[in-house]
Amino acid sequence: MPLHEGNRAYESDGSLLQNPSLNSDIPEILAETIFRYTAYPSVPQIEAVVEALLKKHPCLREPATSFSGTYGWQQRLKWKMANYRSKMRRRGVPCPELDINSLKRKSPSERNPAKNCKRAKKAEVNYLPPHPSGETNDTLEMERQELLSEVKEEFRRITTVSLEQRFMFKLDHYTPKLTALMKAKGGVMGTKLRPFLDKLSQSQRLEMRREAVIRSLIVYLGEKEEELLEDCLEDSRSDATQHVLKILVVHGADGEEPVDVSILLEGQEMMSGRGSTAKACMLLMGLIYGLNLAYPPKLRYTFEVFQKLFLELDVIKMSPKVQALKLKLLS
Repeated sequence: MPLHEGNRAYESDGSLLQNPSLNSDIPEILAETIFRYTAYPSVPQIEAVVEALLKKHPCLREPATSFSGTYGWQQRLKWKMANYRSKMRRRGVPCPELDINSLKRKSPSERNPAKNCKRAKKAEVNYLPPHPSGETNDTLEMERQELLSEVKEEFRRITTVSLEQRFMFKLDHYTPKLTALMKAKGGVMGTKLRPFLDKLSQSQRLEMRREAVIRSLIVYLGEKEEELLEDCLEDSRSDATQHVLKILVVHGADGEEPVDVSILLEGQEMMSGRGSTAKACMLLMGLIYGLNLAYPPKLRYTFEVFQKLFLELDVIKMSPKVQALKLKLLS
């Protein structure tokens, strides 16, 4: 085997394998394997594949003068993925990711294979998975309605992450550090945070403490809690049709602990019950992923923290604000 012999030679005298045919054959095999998981691998994913390849077969490394020594393999794999996608299109292989990016779906001025490609944006492993055998758009829509009560399973299907376990664990894990950071704030921000911190220190119930942390986190990030949370009393419940995306927190006569928490989505009450604000935030993340919705622009940092710090999805690229928060939490 050329690779085995090349590795032995590399270990012996550091010589690199010079076999032009492998430069084409290996990316072809890798592209076929990658396609089983995603048609459009991200740059970090391609880099990870190349690093794994060169770790297993160091004889394939490129000369030190070739950028980082991996640049050529990264480029070859990108090109091979593009060629492999074209080949799958010609064969008529059913793949929603390819269909939605086909030239016929683009305007005449944008009919370029590489222009305006729609792809995963929130670290989904299975982005636009194909319909299961025997299913249609209509049957899947009925299925979607029935699965609203099983959002956590749907979230796990498309991200391979346990929604509730990961979200709640990280929320509780970061609570002491978040509390310390917020207590250190002074001025106008400190004044805004004080009511939430007081509630956090006074409450003994875990769910109420979690709610206080989430509310204070939104304020700490420079956003408004009322953009996400709608508080009302039981006898003056807010109208769901007025809201595009909101968590409705219904309080009893004392105005304290919620008696009902609902998720309002595009004028519809999706979920309701004696849950908690933290659980509603967690389930809302599941709905956003399951229905492939965009994050609310006015809450971009809050949802970025939910995704990248609490759920640990797509953590390589963060906004400066969330990156700074993460560094403080880990210090």
